[in-house]
Amino acid sequence: SFDARLEQGAILAHEWRDAAQPYRVGPSLVIDAAGKLTSNGRPLADVPLERWFHVEITCLLGTQADGVWDLTLTVPGEPPRPFLALPSGAPQFHRVEWLGFVSLASGETAFYVDNIKLQLVDGEGDK
Repeated sequence: SFDARLEQGAILAHEWRDAAQPYRVGPSLVIDAAGKLTSNGRPLADVPLERWFHVEITCLLGTQADGVWDLTLTVPGEPPRPFLALPSGAPQFHRVEWLGFVSLASGETAFYVDNIKLQLVDGEGDK
């Protein structure tokens, strides 16, 4: 999970990858300069610009990996918005070996990321 804040013109991409050649993508999202949150080109929600919001991602890994992941978007003052069973970039994704926050903007702008939490939970059915 993480908190993020995008300034005007910012484009934030967040992605999980493994170390295969070529790498396989798991959870992946983009927030464009208009605040449109998408995953694999699928529009999901609008996020506020110049305000903090919270993103939580859960994804089965290892032998339990099933090619999908869940996202919960929380904007302060609004109820959490779940998006379930989003397809991973590669159905074979089962291991996090790179986790990135990347700017896709071509001009000068900024985004902020805080409270990053990466936690592995063991147990049957846990994500």
